[in-house]
Amino acid sequence: MKYISMALFALALSCGQPDSNTATAALLLLQPKPGDGISLTEFRRQIAANHTAYHTLLIGDSTMGQIYGQWPHGTNVLSSTGSIAYPGLRISEFQENLELISNPEPVEIVIGSTGINDLMRYTSSVPQVEADLLALLTAIHAKYPHARVSSYGLPPNTNSSSAVMQNRAAINAFVAAHVDCYLDTNPLFGIVAGQVPDARYFIDGLHFTEATTASIKTAFGSASGCNVPI
Repeated sequence: MKYISMALFALALSCGQPDSNTATAALLLLQPKPGDGISLTEFRRQIAANHTAYHTLLIGDSTMGQIYGQWPHGTNVLSSTGSIAYPGLRISEFQENLELISNPEPVEIVIGSTGINDLMRYTSSVPQVEADLLALLTAIHAKYPHARVSSYGLPPNTNSSSAVMQNRAAINAFVAAHVDCYLDTNPLFGIVAGQVPDARYFIDGLHFTEATTASIKTAFGSASGCNVPI
């Protein structure tokens, strides 16, 4: 495992409402507009029908939207870097999407925001989040045994009493111990686990500004980071 403590901006949270009938909340990014959603069945059909080879596979929630661009129908091919993103709402849905993916084995896999929605919207416990993460990582290694797996774990937010802020240290330590390259998001904010970052980095206390998100993408893909082309 490669562990890197570096100046990365933290990532954004998903802000839609769960919906079991459409892919709007789980699979579109940020606040979807009425009529933007597609059925979950159609989204999964698109996943299964994609057989293109990519260098990097990104799995995450709305953090991927702010860092890597919007995908209006569940996936976003980032052709300039040979990457593709598959979003989900919580960890168990990351795994459900992974099981449907038909792409050949990528060189890199990036997991974004490990348990934000699980903690804040589904009130999962830390042991449950860790169990779900371990199940996801086991599934990744079984499907793509040679791919390198990177993650930036749980980012901070400005709510010191939130479930994320209360449990970041434990979950991020777990992530760091189970991936090939872990990026610590604390140093950029001048904080340690449990401390609250300044509000100027956020749009609303959860989501980051455009400048901040651009910096994350650059830092994560740099030679001093995990060096993942995204």
